[in-house]
Amino acid sequence: MAQSAQLVNGHTTALQAIGRRSEYGNPNANISPCGVVLLLFAIAAFVAQSEAVSVVQGPQSFNKPWFILYVAHGCYAIILPLQYMYCRIVYHDTPQDYFGRITRVAEDLPGNNGQGIYLMLIRRTLCLNALFTAGAYSWYLSVSRIALGELTAIYNSSCFFTYLLSVLLLNERIRRARLCAVFVCVAGIVAISWADPNEESSENPFSRAVGYMFAVSSSFWVAGYEVFYKKFLVPFRPSMLLSLHITSLIGLTTLLFGIPPIFLFHYTGWESFEIPDLRSFAVIAIVAALGLVFNATFMLAIAFCGPLMAAIGIMLTIPIMSSLDFFLAGVDFGWNTVIGSLAIFAGYGLLLMPSPDGETCCEEEQRPLVEK
Repeated sequence: MAQSAQLVNGHTTALQAIGRRSEYGNPNANISPCGVVLLLFAIAAFVAQSEAVSVVQGPQSFNKPWFILYVAHGCYAIILPLQYMYCRIVYHDTPQDYFGRITRVAEDLPGNNGQGIYLMLIRRTLCLNALFTAGAYSWYLSVSRIALGELTAIYNSSCFFTYLLSVLLLNERIRRARLCAVFVCVAGIVAISWADPNEESSENPFSRAVGYMFAVSSSFWVAGYEVFYKKFLVPFRPSMLLSLHITSLIGLTTLLFGIPPIFLFHYTGWESFEIPDLRSFAVIAIVAALGLVFNATFMLAIAFCGPLMAAIGIMLTIPIMSSLDFFLAGVDFGWNTVIGSLAIFAGYGLLLMPSPDGETCCEEEQRPLVEK
């Protein structure tokens, strides 16, 4: 009971205990088990969600990106009543007690002036959701235009933008190992995306070009979302309670502010509104559930391991998606995919290598977790 209370109050979470950088011993613990577990869950959810979206938005299917996004992101709101029910059952919390827990954790957020803490949290979540929605909508728009392997490769080039924004906004130290890791990964992405000039494609070239444009746009917005979250919504001691609560607020704000674009897109002809059939609705429900798992675990990974580690870690989805394209959709991959995938693994290995002072990227991001 005492351990559960600590988890809910956000003072010393179980994940913190696993992922904390130790200054008192165990110098060989270079890789955080916390970050590895979270990223594995995020990778699995991302791959499954991508395949589900490709099914629902495939030819002669329910190709309505904004509606799918609205349902998928709106489902995040279910975390709020579930989280409160847990606190109610275990700790007999009233609504005031529950929001008091959130407020106490949010007091440690950067830039907090001690006044209107929860309103500040809502304002920052609105900004976070704007970046998140821009990136996700761009991704949904590109799903039906380019192969999933290519989309995943370009989307995950966000590690370049993430590192750039981390240096500018998070005062990230410029380190040769990290620069090499980022550029090796980006080189791998370029190799995977490199089209064979002798390859004949039946795809509409203009549609593919638009798909590439949306994919690049998505990678930029996602990088901004990751860095903004780390800078403004991660307290001194990262908390599972607050992270999941922010995820639920993303769902609530999506349900509230996502309705006007549905009418706007319908009347302008950009995306006509339709009720999905039973099969499409079932797949959309799967997309929503997988998206909830991915976003919740990925936000925790950003909080505990930092945006750069999370961004490059999620790049491991690229060779997985290329393999699934080959086995499930019959999309052949050539030497460029093999070389690019190896480059991505090499870049991730560079990131995990200890620096001369014995730290990895993930460990440096975890410094604030050390108990005083």
